Amino acid sequence: MQCLRCRAPNKAADDHCARCGAPLRVRRRGDRFKKRKFFIIALLLALWGSGFLYVFRDLLFDHPARNTTVNAARLAEIEKKKERKRRELRRKLRQAVKERRAAVTAAALPESNNVARSRPAEAAAGGDLAADVEIVSGWVDFTDKWGRQVTRVRAALVSGGWTALPVRACYGGWQWAWRGDSGGAAGITRGAWKQGDDVAFWQVTGAEAAGGPPLGRWTPEDPVDWYSIETLKERGAIRLTAAGRAVGDFVPVRLPDDIEEAGMFVQNGRVVAWSFGDWFYTGYAWQGSAPPQAAVTVTDFYQSTYAGGREEKLAEIQPLLAKSETVNAVAMLVDALLLEPRLPANDTPYYVDSGRAVTRLRQMVESAVGAGQGAAVAAVLSGDVLVRLGDIDLLLAVVPAITSSRGFEAAISLIEDAGRRIVANGGVDVPAVNERHLRLYQDWLQSLVTVKAMDEAWQVYDRARAFYPEDPYLHLLGVEVLLETGNWQEAEAMLYEREYPASLSDRFQLLARKISAAKAAEGSIAIRFEPYSDKIPVTAVLNGAETVDFMVDTGASMVTIPSAVARRLGLRAVPSYHGGDRVVSTAGGPVRTREVVIDTLELGGWVESEVHALVLDIPDRPDIGLLGLNYLGRFQMDLRGDEGVLFLTPR
Repeated sequence: MQCLRCRAPNKAADDHCARCGAPLRVRRRGDRFKKRKFFIIALLLALWGSGFLYVFRDLLFDHPARNTTVNAARLAEIEKKKERKRRELRRKLRQAVKERRAAVTAAALPESNNVARSRPAEAAAGGDLAADVEIVSGWVDFTDKWGRQVTRVRAALVSGGWTALPVRACYGGWQWAWRGDSGGAAGITRGAWKQGDDVAFWQVTGAEAAGGPPLGRWTPEDPVDWYSIETLKERGAIRLTAAGRAVGDFVPVRLPDDIEEAGMFVQNGRVVAWSFGDWFYTGYAWQGSAPPQAAVTVTDFYQSTYAGGREEKLAEIQPLLAKSETVNAVAMLVDALLLEPRLPANDTPYYVDSGRAVTRLRQMVESAVGAGQGAAVAAVLSGDVLVRLGDIDLLLAVVPAITSSRGFEAAISLIEDAGRRIVANGGVDVPAVNERHLRLYQDWLQSLVTVKAMDEAWQVYDRARAFYPEDPYLHLLGVEVLLETGNWQEAEAMLYEREYPASLSDRFQLLARKISAAKAAEGSIAIRFEPYSDKIPVTAVLNGAETVDFMVDTGASMVTIPSAVARRLGLRAVPSYHGGDRVVSTAGGPVRTREVVIDTLELGGWVESEVHALVLDIPDRPDIGLLGLNYLGRFQMDLRGDEGVLFLTPR
């Protein structure tokens, strides 16, 4: 046996190599997997290298430029191939349906009658449209007077170039154009429309020989086949039933639940009815003569249904609104909305919908008011105009403009007149109107109380109470009006006759304190000052002739008056026990002065006689005097610093 380490030959029975002593028959782990390791490492390197080259191939290698542009001719060829494939698929589907019908009919009839009855059964099931005609489908584009596309409708032609269109899709279209799926475009200029029709036939100019299945009169007793002009969906053996009275030459019919696309119903090889997708929930079946007779032009239709109305004006001014100043845009939009509509509300296109236009007008009004143009907006939107527009939210948007430019009374009158009429016409109460109305009364009344216009305030309160007798805030304003007029007895009775919400607790407490103060002032002199202030100013009349400003000073033993006042009044001096003038101590040191007698001092309607005073000019305030204890001592004093009132009750 050969040693795996030194390759020396050994005997078969030996367990270890005679030369190196290594164990025989056992290969070391490192030797066993040595070649395998090299192979795995090489494989990983190869994989990593190929991945690197793939990821960065665009950076490492140059690629010839590819021309991805497809010219118009090529696109047309591709579209034609697609159309041929679609037609072929339709043909195969229809053939399979007919073969299936024939097999079902043959199995259901006796063998002797199979040949005689197979063809009539097949014809009754929908005819052989696939073998005789092809559906010619496309789009009808409607463009307004200003070159903007109004809408686009999926349609299909019948023989003679006629196409059935929902009338509501045609509103606002000044020019109509047919664009076939297989190419080609043509105009539509005339049709067989009458006032009140839901669906009408219109003829594509120059498409008389364009193909399409023939038109036929619907027979309710026979089944029909339906073919979509939007997708490749088809339905066979459908029984249509009338869904209402005929509208012109068309009868509304009920559609199966799974037919939600625009399509054509074929009966005995002729088109007899249509589905219009989202335009109508019902289908419409033809019961007029074939072919239709053109009686009106597209221009006639436009003039009869759209011209000169609100909808046309809204369509016209749409591009101008963004370019106009805010107030001018408001006036422009109001003028359009005041025109009479030409279209039924359910048939009005969304872009000229009155509700949508009023919403935009409301936004413009709010923007104008925010820009300080409230007076101009209020001039445009009078009460009668707002009633004609009939939008209560628009009125509420105008109210701030009226308030800022004409005052509370004008805004309240607008709500009470125009607002009530709009609500009555709508037949539904609008809480927001009452909320704004009440708030205006509250703000108006509060402003009058602030400026002490009490007579007018009480009139406003009576007027507001007639509308809102239970409003607690309005009730408290009435209490305040009574209190400010000096009638604290009625104010107190009115204050406590009802309960108030927690949000009005502070106002209730304030009024209660004011009433208490008024009660305390009964038979007293009430001197009011700034709450928590250490200065209490007061004005008194001396000798019935001179009005003098005083400062209440409980630290002064005597009343003082300015020397100028003493000279003007010619007050007599009181003889001093020591002769000559008196010397008094002041904050600035000893001051020589004289004592005089004031015959009468009137304060708050109360007159005191023989009041002694010192003639003294206070530094920095030579024009005021001090009301000292020789005067204050004649009264019982009640000082309420937190309320800002000093009561002097005669002893």
